[in-house]
Amino acid sequence: MVESSPFAIVVHSQEKIDYINPEGIRIMGGQSDADFIGRSIWSFIHPEYLPGVKERIQQIYGFRQDVGMAEEKFVRLDGRAIDVAVAATPVNYLGKPSAQVVFRDISKRKEAERQLQLSEKRFRSIIEHSVDGIMLTNEAGEIVEWNPGMEQITGYGRDAALGVPLWEMTHRLLPDSDRQQTNAKSLQSQMHPFYETGEATWLNRIDERTLQNRQGEQRIVQVITFAIPTAEGAMNGSIFRDVTAKIEQDRQMRQQEQMAAVGQLAAGLAHDFNNILAVIILVADMTLRSKQLSPDTTTAVQTILQQSNRAAELIQQLIDFSRRSVLEKQRVELRPLLQNLFQMWQRTLPIHIHLQLDSGSDTAVIYADPTRIQQVFVNLVANARDAMPDAGQLHVTLQKIHNQHYPTPSLNPEIEEWVKVTVADTGCGIPLEVIPRLFEPFFTTKEPGKGTGLGLAQVYGIVKQHDGHIELVSEPHKGTTFTLYFPAMA
Repeated sequence: MVESSPFAIVVHSQEKIDYINPEGIRIMGGQSDADFIGRSIWSFIHPEYLPGVKERIQQIYGFRQDVGMAEEKFVRLDGRAIDVAVAATPVNYLGKPSAQVVFRDISKRKEAERQLQLSEKRFRSIIEHSVDGIMLTNEAGEIVEWNPGMEQITGYGRDAALGVPLWEMTHRLLPDSDRQQTNAKSLQSQMHPFYETGEATWLNRIDERTLQNRQGEQRIVQVITFAIPTAEGAMNGSIFRDVTAKIEQDRQMRQQEQMAAVGQLAAGLAHDFNNILAVIILVADMTLRSKQLSPDTTTAVQTILQQSNRAAELIQQLIDFSRRSVLEKQRVELRPLLQNLFQMWQRTLPIHIHLQLDSGSDTAVIYADPTRIQQVFVNLVANARDAMPDAGQLHVTLQKIHNQHYPTPSLNPEIEEWVKVTVADTGCGIPLEVIPRLFEPFFTTKEPGKGTGLGLAQVYGIVKQHDGHIELVSEPHKGTTFTLYFPAMA
């Protein structure tokens, strides 16, 4: 039985081999037992395991006790190390106290374990370093994996997510309006069949959806969900990619293309209307010089001249929007410019509007046309005034910033320093759906006769013509903040 045993068997006494069976010869790379009989057992023990083996040998020889199964490394005749599972027991062999060692080669199993550990390490590294969110559930629908990407997207940390049923987390992440129309139990009933069959219509396709993170911010994500079949059912794996910024960039690009097209059209119209108005104004002005006009005719011609000049102002706004204005650029320090405007606003704005100017202490110089830049602030303040018909606060701030310390994706990274101006009001705010169209010419939310829809379009054009950037943040019933950036001069 020993000779035909599927396990390798070695008997040794006084640390020398007395017997080895055929399976032992095969595993250790020999041709016959002559390759092993009489040799020291220590020549076959891997140096890394020598201390432990010596203790086990002492246990057998000194105390005549069995030693249980252990995993070690042996060294074959060809010098190759192999993993073995080995146990030993004290015996008498040829009348001598000996040790019988039974072992088997577990190298393939250990290599498989090493590969599995390596695979798990790679898997963990990918999950931990992925900017995409990766989420896994077990067969019961409970979240068992929640990587840093998911933490970033959802605002929920790993500890807050692990063990939570997927339907409950899905319900938490619904926008307020959607969350009120459903509950976690209905989501559970929709998801439950998947965990039994591993099949669902929403598998293996990219869906785009809006979620609301823990901080209350809405994010647009692309999600692909896949099944991981197991003996107990199916696990759910999902990858989330936050595309909010990309969608916003695409929207801004489309808007800029639309604005450029409208600007080109506006420039052509403005040029033609300017020629017409120039003739009307010239003729009206010459007519007024005549001393033979009746009072009624004089009044009529003055009205024509007044309205023509008003039309010329509107044409100038169109030209500003189209970025075709002839600029007289020079070194402009914004602090004194804003301080002078502030004094004018104090005299002209309604007393129910509290005005505040924080101009800082840094020198804020830009290369600009002072008249056009002044027009930007006049328009923005007028817009804020109209948004606060009853009462409110208007806060204008000026500061110089470094692109490295205040990174804004929309700013040119090659320009290191910028001058930043914010105009913030506590007025009625702007509806979210209106904001994308706010800088379009002739678009207005005001009542007929109370606005031309060119004020903000003019602001947009002037800022862009000065290589600047404008941002807008608004919340209905709370107020609006316009932030302007201009390249700073040394």
